Amino acid sequence: MQTNNYYDDRRFCDACGSYMRFLQSPSAAYCAECGGRVRIFSPGDMATFRSSLASKRVQAVDRDTSAGARETDEGARKRRIV
Repeated sequence: MQTNNYYDDRRFCDACGSYMRFLQSPSAAYCAECGGRVRIFSPGDMATFRSSLASKRVQAVDRDTSAGARETDEGARKRRIV
């Protein structure tokens, strides 16, 4: 398992065009090199991340429906009571 620490953490800076060290404030994060706002992922990495989540979501739904995970009324009632 990889441990994150402040000195190794990087975020994407649009102005610099790469992952950079950053300074975190309570409301935003800023590039330590140019002072521009940073975000967690680059646009390409964000698209990859979202498509990965979407495919995992579809796989989970397919797994649940193929395993007969449809609840009966009684099963749903028991869960609400507990």
